[in-house]
Amino acid sequence: MQNKKISTIWRLAMAGTLTASLGLAGCSVVRTTPGDDMAGHANSLNQAASDKAVPQGEAMMVALAQLGVPYRYGGTSRKQGFDCSGLMQFAYAKAGIELPRTAREQFQVTDRLERKELRPGDLVFFRIKGRAIDHVGMYIGGGRFIHAPRPGKDVEEAELRNAYWNRRYVGAGRVPLVDEFEPAQILASSE
Repeated sequence: MQNKKISTIWRLAMAGTLTASLGLAGCSVVRTTPGDDMAGHANSLNQAASDKAVPQGEAMMVALAQLGVPYRYGGTSRKQGFDCSGLMQFAYAKAGIELPRTAREQFQVTDRLERKELRPGDLVFFRIKGRAIDHVGMYIGGGRFIHAPRPGKDVEEAELRNAYWNRRYVGAGRVPLVDEFEPAQILASSE
């Protein structure tokens, strides 16, 4: 428990560092290569703060700040709890980007990526129950993602390489940097 508390405090401190970096350093933040296993999330946060990925970095900071919030089906706020897609929608809304509500719709509006192209803030999608995409998380670097797993659990980090998640992995998507997605976009991509 002590390590989890220290880890959460460290992440929040790093989120504050990123916020200061974004405000003071602009585009001069150090970049790292995707997938590097680095100590903690400091380099992931710096990478997500690159000039073209500031909303992804902000969304990731918001998502990390939700660690420990209980899962709740249909939940879209810290107060009521989160389900997986509600957490992604909440985090990106705080960064100024509106995402659709469900994991399937979020998959449809994101730009497809290969696993080796993942950057912090990208979304990772899974099939848990059957054929439809029904779970989403946010890549945070180092082969890890944050998500709201299921009833009885809290928002947590997990390893993409874990056998359970690896078997259910469908793909990844990068959120386009737009203010909102039109319903026609979602419908067109499902045809």
